Parts: sequence; C-alpha cells; structure tokens
Amino acid sequence: MSNEVHIKLAGSEALLVFEALVKLDEKKLLDSAVSEEERSACWALEAILEKALPVFSADYLALVEQAKRDIRGEKTK
Repeated sequence: MSNEVHIKLAGSEALLVFEALVKLDEKKLLDSAVSEEERSACWALEAILEKALPVFSADYLALVEQAKRDIRGEKTK
C-alpha cells in the first residue's frame, strides 16, 4: 500500500495515543505477537506524534491529565 493516510485527531486524542504507544516499549512489543513490520509502524506513528505534540514541555504531565479529563468529558476546573 503506497497511499498516504491522513488521520485527524483532537489534541487530547493524539496525546493519549502517543502515551499508549510509549507504554508499548520494545520489550512488550517483542514479547507479544506483534510482527517486526507492525512494530516499525507503531514506532513511525510514535515519532510523528512526538514531533507534533508538546512532549518536552515542562507541564507535559499536566497536559496528559487534562487530555484524560477531556476524553472523559469532564469540564476544566
């Protein structure tokens, strides 16, 4: 498949997808039934999200918590 796929996510969704990919570290991916190609695709997506998100922000953890509240539909305090 050579076509590009464009996915539109809310910022909160993108941040939490990134968090999930980070948690799927190399050991977990290697211990599961994930193929080398699937691992490569996960890492490529992780790299794209890392470039697009404020992952090196001083308040990153607060942003993650806010993203979780957004996904749950909670109002900001």
